[in-house]
Amino acid sequence: MWHRDAAGPAPKSSAHPGRVHVVQDDDAHPTQALLMIDDEAADWLASTVADGN
Repeated sequence: MWHRDAAGPAPKSSAHPGRVHVVQDDDAHPTQALLMIDDEAADWLASTVADGN
């Protein structure tokens, strides 16, 4: 759901899972976000830190 904190029209929605819009100043920038449950995110973070990446 689009919450209007920015001036101007809301960006078009996307059919691609994980696509979000980051609003900066007066511009909306489409980007990809990770869709994970808390356990998946914790496992990913732990493995990333363990690998040193």
